[in-house]
Amino acid sequence: LRRDDPQGYRDAHRAAAGWLIEHAEPVRALHHLAAAEDWAAVAETFLDASASVVGFDRFEIREQLLAIPYESLPAAAPLQLCMAGVAQISGQYEAVDAHIAQARRLLQGSEGLPPLHAAFLENLAGATARVLGDLSAVVRCSQAALHHVARASPGRAAEGHGTIALT
Repeated sequence: LRRDDPQGYRDAHRAAAGWLIEHAEPVRALHHLAAAEDWAAVAETFLDASASVVGFDRFEIREQLLAIPYESLPAAAPLQLCMAGVAQISGQYEAVDAHIAQARRLLQGSEGLPPLHAAFLENLAGATARVLGDLSAVVRCSQAALHHVARASPGRAAEGHGTIALT
């Protein structure tokens, strides 16, 4: 199908990803979105499932995020957060800081991120600050993450980000 009908191949993977997302399997959906080369959807799905970065799925998530051709895509805050997620999973905390700073620059003057995506940014910044020993930044980021969680729709993702912010 990939060779004979490339568009059909991508559409089939997008459909499979949609089904998986609807059935609470966003991490598995990342594989199909990457196969469809739908990088914006990979980023959005990752950010929607970002509380999983600290869970047992983090290495599978990292592999899917590494498939994104970041250099050939326009700069965007969600892509910077994907790169920050890869760096965090890999223990490259200075790189996490750099990607978060770039995401913040890209967000200046915009409407910002959806609440749970913003909570992920703050939780990731807080986790990195904790490792680097900046306790005032940990508190500041945790408070910001809780603010964003309070604006989000209730659910497992909001609970996950709230729990991360409190730990």
